[in-house]
Amino acid sequence: MTPCIAAIYRHCRALGSQADFQLRPPSRLPIMPLQSDVRERLQAFLREASDGDGLVRIVENCLNYLKSKHLLTSMKLEASLVGIHPCNRDGYGVNPQDVRDLVDSIVDVGYVPTRVHAVGVEVEGDWVRQWNKKLFESAHGLLGSLEPEAIKITSICGSHTNCALRLFQQGASHGNEVVSVGGKLSMELLRARDASFHEAADQGLTWDVISSSVAEEFPELISLISRSGNTSLQRGEHELQVLRRIHSTYYRLQTQTGQAPAFASLKKLILASKPSCHASVPHMFTFCLKASGGADASFLQETESFVRAYCPSSRQLGPVLWEAFGQDCRGHQSDPVAAFRHALMKQAYLRQNVTIADVKKMTSKELFPKVKEADNMILTVRGILRDGARDFMTDSRVVQALATMDMTIASHVLGIKVPDEKKYKTVQAIGHDFLLVARNLTGVALPLPWESVSEQSEPAATAATASQPSAAGVMLELAEDGSIKEPEKILASKGFAMGAHIRRKVDKIEGVLSEVKGQMVFVKMASGKTAKVDLNVILAGDWVVFVPRVQPTMLDSLDQYQHHVDFDASILASKIQLELYKLHQSMECGSEHLKLQLKPSRMLLANSDIKKLCMVPMTNKVVQKSQGQGNTMFEVQTDWQGDDRKFWLSGANILPKDNDDDTCKHVVVPFWLVQHSHQEEDCNVKLVWIAGTEKSIKIPVFKNTKKIPEGSPIVAPLEEVEDDHKTSAQKRASASSGVRACAVRMEMQCSFICFCMQVQDASPVMKCRCIVEVAACMDVSFSPRQGMCARRQKTAPASHQTISPVHRIIMACFEIVTKQVVVLGDRSWMPTQKSVDDRVFCAVSKWSPQLVKMITGKRLDLRSGQGESSGSLNIKLFDDLIEKRQAACDKLLEEALRDDEADDEPKKKKSKKDKVKALAKHVHLLPAIVDITIDGFQLSILSEGLSTGSIFVEMLSENFNWLMEQANRQMPVDRKKRRHSSRDKTDASEDSDKEAKKVPAAKAKGKAKAKAKSPALKSILNGSPAKNPAPKGIVGSPAKAKK
Repeated sequence: MTPCIAAIYRHCRALGSQADFQLRPPSRLPIMPLQSDVRERLQAFLREASDGDGLVRIVENCLNYLKSKHLLTSMKLEASLVGIHPCNRDGYGVNPQDVRDLVDSIVDVGYVPTRVHAVGVEVEGDWVRQWNKKLFESAHGLLGSLEPEAIKITSICGSHTNCALRLFQQGASHGNEVVSVGGKLSMELLRARDASFHEAADQGLTWDVISSSVAEEFPELISLISRSGNTSLQRGEHELQVLRRIHSTYYRLQTQTGQAPAFASLKKLILASKPSCHASVPHMFTFCLKASGGADASFLQETESFVRAYCPSSRQLGPVLWEAFGQDCRGHQSDPVAAFRHALMKQAYLRQNVTIADVKKMTSKELFPKVKEADNMILTVRGILRDGARDFMTDSRVVQALATMDMTIASHVLGIKVPDEKKYKTVQAIGHDFLLVARNLTGVALPLPWESVSEQSEPAATAATASQPSAAGVMLELAEDGSIKEPEKILASKGFAMGAHIRRKVDKIEGVLSEVKGQMVFVKMASGKTAKVDLNVILAGDWVVFVPRVQPTMLDSLDQYQHHVDFDASILASKIQLELYKLHQSMECGSEHLKLQLKPSRMLLANSDIKKLCMVPMTNKVVQKSQGQGNTMFEVQTDWQGDDRKFWLSGANILPKDNDDDTCKHVVVPFWLVQHSHQEEDCNVKLVWIAGTEKSIKIPVFKNTKKIPEGSPIVAPLEEVEDDHKTSAQKRASASSGVRACAVRMEMQCSFICFCMQVQDASPVMKCRCIVEVAACMDVSFSPRQGMCARRQKTAPASHQTISPVHRIIMACFEIVTKQVVVLGDRSWMPTQKSVDDRVFCAVSKWSPQLVKMITGKRLDLRSGQGESSGSLNIKLFDDLIEKRQAACDKLLEEALRDDEADDEPKKKKSKKDKVKALAKHVHLLPAIVDITIDGFQLSILSEGLSTGSIFVEMLSENFNWLMEQANRQMPVDRKKRRHSSRDKTDASEDSDKEAKKVPAAKAKGKAKAKAKSPALKSILNGSPAKNPAPKGIVGSPAKAKK
């Protein structure tokens, strides 16, 4: 299913969510598939129109091609047989007020049949009829009535004209006295007034009908044709229609690329139809990200349904007001209060009494508690209606009353005066009165939770209880209660990851970000206590992320550290050395009767008959470890209980060699030259342990077991070593003799491939290695010879497995993360990295210790007096990079905000005040990747990082070669020191006093409010819809601007 059809299904579900039917794929007769050549040609049309240029010409060629392939036919149909296609005007459908205004316009200027280009599509299924049913019901009778089963085709061009003909055909109510009798449109008066118009209303329009097979396989083509009609001949597009297009295009590109699209990639697609609100589109994009309600666009759909029924397409808010609607709430960037924004937007469209100052007041820090309380009230009322009267959205009177409640709450909170409207003291009283009205309209006994406080004085402002994080370029997913679904994402997008060290700017309090629950962020302090910090306080910039320094650790008392286990072990090793010496002096005998054969095989032989032989293991190597190494080390028996270590004696012989000179000093201890054998009859000595003066220490010695004849080798029996104490050589020997050893195994659930890619450059040698941190759940075997195997090995029999518990590694689920490492000789650096469009960028800064160490070879030391020994990259290059990035982003932002239709007008010289400067809040309006050129060298950087000293450079070896070349060419300058003198403090205090005097005057300028009449809630009880007030003080009108 294509993203467009998915968007249509979501819109249909939104309109019919309160009904008893379920949306399912259309059930209809099989549609013949398109031929391959037709399919390829239509795809070519879509590719040609993807850049947004030549839309009308492309659509005209496409319609001619469909007609040549007999996929487009012409027929005349009555207005009652034609519905509206769900893709019409990006799902916006028709505007009832535009239809009624169109009746007046045609009656005044006359009807010309050739000016109408009606294009329709064959009905694709019952789901289209249900969508039309909900659309006409949401118009509250302003579009007349509709019989879904009578629909033969659905319109994509000429929809408003067909609806105007339907009103005449059905004799609907209308205020035009020229063609009305008793408030009803009259066909007889229309015949006398305009015969051509009467003929069209009686017989219908001539339609170019597209085959349903085309709409089935190419739904994007239907939207393209509809947009083309809006561009050329038909009614203009409403701002909310363009807002809906922004939303659907955003999610379509996000589905295709898997990343949040930038505004630059959307601009041409959105402005292809040349809407009259083109200047407001960048700010509408910002508003859509913050307050549309996520993928389902729940808030946007409700506002669109109400505004479409009561406001014409010609009524616009303007770019200045849209920019104000898209601003963050000061101090509460994570909470867009979307429900309140839409309430104020309804008032701006219907009552037209909202000024720029009112919208800015909504985002002010001082008024936020009241705005948040009102936002919660709006959401709570909808929750009560949803629980008690599930189909309340189908009742036009309830929808109108609900919108009236929203506008009344917005007026109450912002202090907007509305004549002839009841004055309330609290928002709870407004909600209570609405529920009373809703009881009468729905007949359901809805609960009244605010009955006791309905007319009390205003209570103290309550703190915000739910938050909705807002990040540039990321669409917020909002729950039904208006809260953010995953608040951790907004913190992560601002750099506040879980486990990060953060510091409060005011008092330098530090802590670790441990957990997020709703509005509160839990910070673990250095004292061990956990503090709760409001999410908005962190996002407002009151806290910053930092890398903690290593703090000195102090020990108040050293008595408990005087006797360490290693110190005691060293004392015992010294005692063993002393016992060895004493034992050698008292018991060594028979060594004078021994000789050593060096070649061809080393062998200790008896030089004469030996009756008594005792060999002491003299050595200077007393090894402390838990296990020995077979027959090369011998254990000394002790009463050591400090830990699991044992004391071993290792040989220290230095035997003569052929190339030795006279300066070589040789050491030959016969004990370490004894051979070992499994044959008992060949052995003539054995190992015994003898206690010395220290009874707790027993030294191993070799004593003969029988008389040793002259020329016999000295052989001792081979001692068996337990499996747990075998050396790697012994294990390999055991394996070769049939004893199979099992390699270390990592028990995981799926296999993986571990790879390492290395790229080398000629000069200088710089390498980028892709290090794959293995993070999968798999069964991997490790072996000293075979390394790591990426497949499940056949398990050895249980009797042959000798796996130590130390080698048993059990891992849970991991994830695979690919990082690149920059290597220069023996220096390496893994910078912070971001992947954009399959290209890797890394953060570079002149104050990065790792980068300074890699390029200069010296460590960055910012302490005073260490300038000569410290490395430095404080060169002009980084200032140039920041300056070039700012200039490029300024130009791109100006292009994004530029009025496309103003290009044809003579260019005026811009003043400094008119120049645009790109800031961090504008990143979502800029392309992610920016190309800059410095001294003839071109490189790509990210627009992210504006207003900071960090620059994300594409991770290419030529970029680092150029960076090092510039660093060697430019001379670093000393770091500027901050001076704090009494004169500076005095100047700063004087400047602050001057600024403080300017604040009251600035606040006084935004207190002017426009006055306009509006309907009261009491009119809802009578069932009469509220009339549009006289357009006094319209936003953007000359009178308003003058005032």
